[in-house]
Amino acid sequence: MGLVLTHWQNANPERFLRENDMYDPLTVGKYCEKRDPNLATIAYTKGQNDLELISITNENGMFRQQARYLLERADPEIWTYVLNPDNVHRRSLLDQVTATAVPEAVSCSFLVSFLFLYFLFPPSTSIVWTPSNFSFLLLFFSTSCLFC
Repeated sequence: MGLVLTHWQNANPERFLRENDMYDPLTVGKYCEKRDPNLATIAYTKGQNDLELISITNENGMFRQQARYLLERADPEIWTYVLNPDNVHRRSLLDQVTATAVPEAVSCSFLVSFLFLYFLFPPSTSIVWTPSNFSFLLLFFSTSCLFC
């Protein structure tokens, strides 16, 4: 932890957290939560500390970061957890998934997540799906995912 704190004070903490493998992401993430929630999400992302990342992003309204993480992680269990009808943050998360994270996605893993989301909650449910979501999805799939 001392190495992390020294680097945090003297260098670029985001870069350090992303590139350095010599720290425990859970411990550092907990330390960062009250000081800088963005740094906590970087540590939790690196350690794939799903529940901690979901908690800190919900508490701080960081739904864009949560959406990016969930699409990149592409884990059906995590999607089921965050899309639980009892989740009060569900609508905010879905807004960010469709408005920001999907259009910004650069890998094919997002396709798996997005399709899981789509089939878990088809357009006939209470979630509003817009044509632009699917236009983008088809365009991305036809141009980028052919060689995945």
